[in-house]
Amino acid sequence: LPALTEVAQDEDADVTQQVALSLPTIKAPGVEPLLREFVVKHAENSVVRDGLITGLAGRELEFLQRVGASEEWVSNGNLRNIVQALAGCVARQRNAARLEQLLKLAQSLPTVGQVNLLDGINKAAFPKGRVLKPVTFTSQPLSMASMAESDYQTVRERVARLSKFIVWGEAAKPPAPPRALTVAEQKQFELGRVLYTATCGACHQANGLGEEGK
Repeated sequence: LPALTEVAQDEDADVTQQVALSLPTIKAPGVEPLLREFVVKHAENSVVRDGLITGLAGRELEFLQRVGASEEWVSNGNLRNIVQALAGCVARQRNAARLEQLLKLAQSLPTVGQVNLLDGINKAAFPKGRVLKPVTFTSQPLSMASMAESDYQTVRERVARLSKFIVWGEAAKPPAPPRALTVAEQKQFELGRVLYTATCGACHQANGLGEEGK
């Protein structure tokens, strides 16, 4: 650890970049405090940000639980951006238990921290303006219900949008299957399939969502 600390404190740009890519992947005891200190020091560096997000894959929630309430991670704009990105990673996992823990963390934060985490979840939940497949709960998570009653409109608005991604009760039930097509409708459907494949499919793709990144 002392040798690792020395390397992490090196001011050389190439060394900083290498540390940014490797340090987040090390799971040895005592490394995470060093990682947090390193990220705080270089929060404006996009390589450090990307290295952290990539290296923490699957551990984003646990990292957020340890830094989320820190004044520095709430007040610093660059660190807030990192928190938001990590919250988005948790949302994309679509794991109800982990998502509920993330909402509990958001509820425990001051308003600016709540808004930041909720923005991270919402950005991930609505790629290209379309909602991901919803995450279902038997009832509304208590932390979400509490934030829905917040004194701050900025929080309430974000929770309201999130209710399209986090669903419960009747909204969590699968929709009824569509009725069978008539013979005439089936012919139109088959014609549409041929036309779409030949004319539209190259750009819009078979699923209709379009090419990645466009």
